Amino acid sequence: VAQAKATLDAGFTTLRDLGTEGAGDADTGLKRAIDEGIIPGPRLAIANRAIVAAGAYGPARKAYALEDLPQGAQEVSGVDQAVEAVRRQAAAGADWIKIYADYRVGPDGSARATFSQAELDAMVAAAHDLGRPVAVHAATDEGMRRSALAGVQTIEHGYGGTEATFKLMAAKGVAYVPTLT
Repeated sequence: VAQAKATLDAGFTTLRDLGTEGAGDADTGLKRAIDEGIIPGPRLAIANRAIVAAGAYGPARKAYALEDLPQGAQEVSGVDQAVEAVRRQAAAGADWIKIYADYRVGPDGSARATFSQAELDAMVAAAHDLGRPVAVHAATDEGMRRSALAGVQTIEHGYGGTEATFKLMAAKGVAYVPTLT
């Protein structure tokens, strides 16, 4: 609540929040409180919990001796679970659907694409059917390429994009939101 007021006081009237990172559905309650005038804050476009491939998010289970380690995003595996997650996030109040198309899952800790083309296609189609745009975390060229082919609205980060992938994004009308620092 204090940060929402401070953000508004700093002159930001609208924010896009792409994931609660372990805070569950907290962004939904905050958005509602702002919208209803209960607390001051900027207009929020929220994504609720991001959607990640099973085993492809932190905290990494291999680093702990716990089998059921709580995750900061909603884990899915396969087309059916992926579509169900999109529907769950929309039902919880998400304005945007956020997907992690890649993550540091390689044997050496390198980033690798984590969703198949079929899984990404199904999630994007489900989101669009529900009137939600899709934002994708993608640092690898393959994650970016698959996301652009699936028809997402934005690709966040994009460190590893090649010229060919950026041309594909331009052709598909995919906005690039780089991470500069």
